[in-house]
Amino acid sequence: MTNPEPADPKASYEVFDPAFRKVSEGIFVVGWARKPSEGLVGIARHDGEVGAAHVAQYLSGIQPPQSASADDIARALKAKGIQSVSKSDLSLLARAEEREAHSRGVAYCKFSDDAVMLSAIKQEKSTSTEPVSETVS
Repeated sequence: MTNPEPADPKASYEVFDPAFRKVSEGIFVVGWARKPSEGLVGIARHDGEVGAAHVAQYLSGIQPPQSASADDIARALKAKGIQSVSKSDLSLLARAEEREAHSRGVAYCKFSDDAVMLSAIKQEKSTSTEPVSETVS
């Protein structure tokens, strides 16, 4: 159900919760989700475009939520005993898989076990002469 307030142009796009008799803040419906019975592509598209403009206007007036940095997340995972894999680690893994494929005489090799992958990354780090960036020290 959409907001029944006729004076506000964006009201017909806002979700209204009749149980609590209030608008669900920041939740909008557009196009067929708002008016499924019309069923015409052109009308649904226009409704979607108008609704998207209302959503964009709403978003421009709110503060973005605070989110944790990548380093904060990596530290939290490490504190919980969860080993994360960085983008540079994936390059090391690819190098280890290429080396394994070459040693087996096959076109490619992909490790299928997490423990083997983590071990290969660790081994590559210990033998690599290239600097490896770490997310968390």
